[in-house]
Amino acid sequence: MVDRIGLISERSKQEARSGIKAVIYPESILGDWTDSYNKPWKWEIASVAKSQGIQIAIGANRQIGKDLWDNTLTLQNAASTTVIGARQTIPVSMYQPWHNAGYTSDWSRSTNIRIAGHDAMVLFCYEEHLPGIILSGIWRKRPEVIVAVSNSWWGKGGVAPVVQERHSESLAKLFGIPLLRAENT
Repeated sequence: MVDRIGLISERSKQEARSGIKAVIYPESILGDWTDSYNKPWKWEIASVAKSQGIQIAIGANRQIGKDLWDNTLTLQNAASTTVIGARQTIPVSMYQPWHNAGYTSDWSRSTNIRIAGHDAMVLFCYEEHLPGIILSGIWRKRPEVIVAVSNSWWGKGGVAPVVQERHSESLAKLFGIPLLRAENT
């Protein structure tokens, strides 16, 4: 994890030199996050966001209880950190309401954040399969941009990642909202 934070820090510096305002990394790119990573985050990510004047958004699985996790995207800018969580993770493999462990699910959450001066709605991987989540997010607060963060390595060569992309692409086109994608393949 610490090595990956260092690599993301270096890549973000490179991107900042090109003049961009925000760097968005995919869902779960940091893997499982525990509080032990707070200091490397401060040293490597928060310091780069501040010194380079950019925003850095990074996906991680945050531990929020003994056996409870939240699929999150953390947005770091020069002055603050914002963490948003997925509304719905993959049923059975991640979301297991019949257990006291696994990932949270909350369809009432807002995944709206401000990225590079634009109001954005974040879609987390499996949520792209759920038009109801996309439509409710647009209805609550119409975003200027939709940001889809996902992992598709699990379905490489299959149809599921393609269907996932097409759902969010079609709804973004229907409503005339630009779509940005950050994906682990």
